Amino acid sequence: MWRSSFEPDEITYRSVLSACLAMQSNSSGKQVYSVTTKNGFFLNGYVRTGMIDFFAQSCTLEDALRVFYDVSSCENVVCWNAIISAAVKKEENWVAFNLFVQMGKQFLMPNSFTFSSALTACAALKELEIGKEIQGWIFKCGAVDVFVGTALIDLYVKCGDMDGAVKMFSLMPTRNMVSWTAIISGFVQKDDCLDALKFF
Repeated sequence: MWRSSFEPDEITYRSVLSACLAMQSNSSGKQVYSVTTKNGFFLNGYVRTGMIDFFAQSCTLEDALRVFYDVSSCENVVCWNAIISAAVKKEENWVAFNLFVQMGKQFLMPNSFTFSSALTACAALKELEIGKEIQGWIFKCGAVDVFVGTALIDLYVKCGDMDGAVKMFSLMPTRNMVSWTAIISGFVQKDDCLDALKFF
């Protein structure tokens, strides 16, 4: 492509990053990062999200955070989602929660993906009260969907509050297989096999 004098665009950069990730080629991914920075594509949210994903999966969370913070401020919710999700996947749940707080301080509106990741971090930390504060924000924004609802059920289950989990489950207008599995598994973990079978 370069030899034919064609300039790559954001889709090309993302595709090349996906190839680097699939090949587990850190050096190639870092070269793509340098080229995107040099060519001014790094500020593109689509490319930047790909960079965050690449560094989080193939290198370390610290590398992904460096990429995220390379620009003084980020107003792209998708980039925030990528770094928060990366922290959760790396089990750096306090980092994920602190990023969620930073996002709020920038007056950016989280979406259902952001809320689900933040709730997953709270569930792993067994921070029910923090999770309830996020739940209040979710209801205020009207951001409850099947993914957020399931993350809330998981939060209550992991914090040992089955009454809260059942209440959340009953409030969900739409449920999927993961929602049903979360509530049934919660009863099994509490040795309440009768209620597990009732929900089954």
